Amino acid sequence: MAERSRLRADDVVATVEITPDGYLRVPVELAVPNFPNDRCAGLRTDDMLALLPATVYAPNALIMKQRTLAGERSVLIREVWGDDHPVGTFVARWQAARRRLVIEHGAPSGAGTAPSPTQEAP
Repeated sequence: MAERSRLRADDVVATVEITPDGYLRVPVELAVPNFPNDRCAGLRTDDMLALLPATVYAPNALIMKQRTLAGERSVLIREVWGDDHPVGTFVARWQAARRRLVIEHGAPSGAGTAPSPTQEAP
């Protein structure tokens, strides 16, 4: 667990948002240089979500949609996470050595919370 918290010199850290409907909003500084094909594969563990770049030939890849002219992307992670995904802003880290974007969802950077079963999405 201590290894996850160490930053390498080539890691890029940014804030991402997970919306109530299950979209992950990735800022342009992470999306454009690291996901050139606008496709990724998702891997979820108990305490993190990792997105790995995929090629245009990868079947079943998650598609990243361009949200703004600047290049911000969004990707539907509910397919990886399920309906119990957390909501809010989180710290994401691009690990250049492993070529993956890691979001540790156990520690939201803002008001990130998991939706309750009785709570309706706004």
